[in-house]
Amino acid sequence: STLESLSGLDGLERVGGTLEIDGNPMLADANMPSLVEVGEDFYWWGPDRLVDFHGLEGLEVVGDRILLQSDALSLTGLDNLRDAHDVVVQFSDNLVDLTGLGALTSINGLAVGECDGLWSTRGVSALEDVRWLYVVGNPSLREIDLPSLRAANELHIEDNPSLPVCEIDQLVEQLAAAGSFPSLRIA
Repeated sequence: STLESLSGLDGLERVGGTLEIDGNPMLADANMPSLVEVGEDFYWWGPDRLVDFHGLEGLEVVGDRILLQSDALSLTGLDNLRDAHDVVVQFSDNLVDLTGLGALTSINGLAVGECDGLWSTRGVSALEDVRWLYVVGNPSLREIDLPSLRAANELHIEDNPSLPVCEIDQLVEQLAAAGSFPSLRIA
């Protein structure tokens, strides 16, 4: 049997290790409003019936990787996530942008891949520093919108057939103006 709700976890405040939500196609909520910190990895594997990630507004810290693979329409609800090592959003075909990740300022890596409906990276508006940025395999992507990004070591932007080259050029110019000259892999 699969879960329809996480309402039984509404008092959970901290997880010392990994938290994994997986294989619950009837799950319609992310109801863990007291959750503030996951010490290691936080994996959310769909399929699910989420509209967004409301119920996770308390989450501020993920010690290592947060991986989101969901049928949600939005990442709203993760608005207070300010600290994570890596953020991976993949195979989330219903997302149109990354609204909900606006509190992140400095992370090791951001990967956005194989999200068929994604048209913009808008929503990661406070991100200033990232060691690596991978944007790969998003057929509808038309815009790279990371207005605060000032430092990156590596950019890997590949297989986004709707993305105009001027969007990549603008990002590279933005980084260069801030004194950051990342290694590039553009295809």
